[in-house]
Parts: sequence; structure tokens; C-alpha cells
Amino acid sequence: MVPGAGHQGHGNHSQRDQDFQSMYPLFGRDPFAFLLACFVLNIIGQITLLALIVTFLFSKRIRKRNATLTNLLIVAVLASIPRDLLFYSMPNLGNPNPPHPLCLTQGVLTIGSDPMYSLASLALVINFVQSVNASVPKYLDKDHLKSPLLVAMPYTVFLLLGAVAGVLVRVIHPDPDVIHHKNRNFCAINISWLNRTVNIFPVVIMVITLLLEDKRTWSSGYGVTWTDLGTDDYTIDCVSLNSFASLALLSFNSADVFSLYWKQSAGAHILPIMFGAMTPLFTFCIFGTTTDCFEAWGCTKRRDIDKPLPARDMPVTDPEQNLSPSLENAGLNTDKPLPSLPPPFPPPTSPLPPPPALFLQRPVSFGPLPSPKRISLLPPPSPKRPPSAYSAASPHRMINAVPAIPPMLPVPPLEAFILRLSLPVEGFTLDLSL
Repeated sequence: MVPGAGHQGHGNHSQRDQDFQSMYPLFGRDPFAFLLACFVLNIIGQITLLALIVTFLFSKRIRKRNATLTNLLIVAVLASIPRDLLFYSMPNLGNPNPPHPLCLTQGVLTIGSDPMYSLASLALVINFVQSVNASVPKYLDKDHLKSPLLVAMPYTVFLLLGAVAGVLVRVIHPDPDVIHHKNRNFCAINISWLNRTVNIFPVVIMVITLLLEDKRTWSSGYGVTWTDLGTDDYTIDCVSLNSFASLALLSFNSADVFSLYWKQSAGAHILPIMFGAMTPLFTFCIFGTTTDCFEAWGCTKRRDIDKPLPARDMPVTDPEQNLSPSLENAGLNTDKPLPSLPPPFPPPTSPLPPPPALFLQRPVSFGPLPSPKRISLLPPPSPKRPPSAYSAASPHRMINAVPAIPPMLPVPPLEAFILRLSLPVEGFTLDLSL
């Protein structure tokens, strides 16, 4: 072991801490720990997004994603790289004067990274509005903005802004042309009005994105309802994007704009770095936490394993042959025939028994069989009264509680009323007199 190696390493760490303290005075006691945590979050988000992109492109077990959605994931990975170029070369992160080629490259690439991500989000929302056939302005319909144009739009703006920044540096000749500001983890072009314009541009794009989603998606007057949103899983992805990632990116860009005016505020410098590091991971959480993605990765069991669908070439057999295995599995013996059900009412096997003697007040007489099923409630004819007075033409007089009887006619005694019940019972008549 070389003598003094430990003291030299300790001295290097002390020098690094002093450099970071002087370069990031608003980041607390240990700025390097905060920057390292943001860098790790950014790397985790990039790895998860790459895994999600590979799943979308090559997995056959998930539903097909739209081209603008896959393009947004690719843009999220590319837009998160320029801000960490100084971190990849660790000694230059705390250096106020990094190498000029590295600093110039980072300044040019950073100019177009945030607008590229915001335009990719806007392209996804426009494609969603077109897919649900919502009412949109003429310049946003499928005839004017097709899917290839929506995919190429973010990259076009990125290259255009980078070219403009490079030309302005050559024409204006700022001194210096790029600068590593304090409390910033990246280099920027030393043209203040260009930085302000580029920082405001993503905010405007994200505001338009949120307004477009609100007016064209949630308002019932534009033809898109909750029923339409439930018919396609892609619409859920789009709604998740604009309710979560767009707001996060809007906050990130707003903090980036505020830092141009409130340079001594710690929050105005910490929030842009923190949101920029978490944006890839946020994007993965929005689009990667779906059921089909979990099934493709083996995190959850597929829903069609327990009850597989029948194959198309399955032979068709007799339904009676398919019935036996199911009955045997249920514990039934298919060799014996099933028992027949008994009739609902058993047939009569013996004649009706005579009524109990308790209700008989007159002797039972057997005579010739009268007409069957005839019940007579009329009293026998009286010699003092013509039979026509109680004929069948007016039977209601005997049924009513108080019969209408002429006052001059005498009322017959109670014993004269006979209830005769005639039943056809095998050759004899059963008369019950009450």
C-alpha cells in the first residue's frame, strides 16, 4: 500500500465536496448526494422505458399499441440524455468551466429536448382525438395530420431548434458562447432570449395539450363520452398521460421558466432537476402498469390459462356422448336409467267413505241414482204456495240473506228447507238432510 494513499483519497473527496458546494450553493449540505439520486432515478427510468419499448414492438401477447405512443416512449428516453452529459463525465459536473466541445454539445442538444417531449405528448393526444372520431378543427383531422407526420413532428422540431442554436452561436458570437450556470447540472447557450423562448415553448404546448384533451374529450358536446372511453384500452393510456405526465412536465417547464427570473430561489433550481430525472419513470408508470404488460413479463397469470378457448380444429361429436363424462364427473351412474317422476295426483283406488255420523241428523236413504253432480237448494213445493213462486227463474231469492217474500204468503217452517246433496257413488244415492 502506498503511504498516504488514504489521505490522498480523503483529500480528493474533500476537494470534490468543496467544488460542489461552490457550484451548487442552494442544494444543501451535500449537493452531490442529491444529484446522484436524480441521476439514478433517470437511469432507472431509461432502462424501464427501453424494456417497455421492446415489449411493445416484439411481444405477441399484448395488444397492439399506437405508433404515437411508442414514439413518445422513445422520445422520453432521448430527451432525458442531454441533461446528464456532465454527469457521465463525473469530474466536469462540479467544474464551472467544463471542456468547450462537451459544454457546447450539451447546450445545443438541451435546447430542443424539452420541446421534443412536449410535442410527442401533443401528437399522442391529437391521434387519440382522431381515433375516437371527436369533433376537431379542420387542421387537426386525419386528412391534414396523419400518423407519420405526428411521429416525425417532435424530431423535426428538435433538429430545427438545434440548428437555430448553432447558427446563432456562430452569428452573434456571445462571450462565452456556452456557460455552466451555478445551481444547474447542464451547460446552456449564453443567449438569454433564446433560452426564455425555448423554455416557454414547451409550457405553451402542454397547455394546448391539456386544453385539447379537456375540450375534445371530456365535454359531452364534442361527441366523446365515458362509454367511448371504455371501449378501447388505448384511450385509458391517453387519459392517464394528460392527467399525470402532462401536469408533471408542465410543472417542470414552469419551474424552469421561473428559474430565469428568480435565480436565487432554491425551489426554482431544484424542481427542474428533480422533475427532469423523474419524467422517464413517470412515463413508464403510466404506460407500463397495464394488465397485458404484467402478463407478458410473467408478473401475473394469464387470464386464458385456467379456461382455455377451444381450438378451431376440434372435432364435433355427438352431444349425447359429450354428456356422459360430465355426468360421471358429477358422481352419477350413467348405466342405470334415471327414475321416472311420480304423477302429481294419484288415481282413486276406492270409493269415497261415508261422512261421519256426527254430521248426520237424518237417516240415510238409498234410492235410484239421480242426475249426477246436481245440488238442489230449493225447498219442496208446498200445497199452500204455487211452485212458480220459488222456481228456477228467480233463484236469487233463496240465496240472499233476506229473500224478497210477498207479505201475504205464509213463511214455510225451517224444517221444510232440505239440503239435498246427490253424489253418484256406484249405484246408490247419498242424501244428507240438514
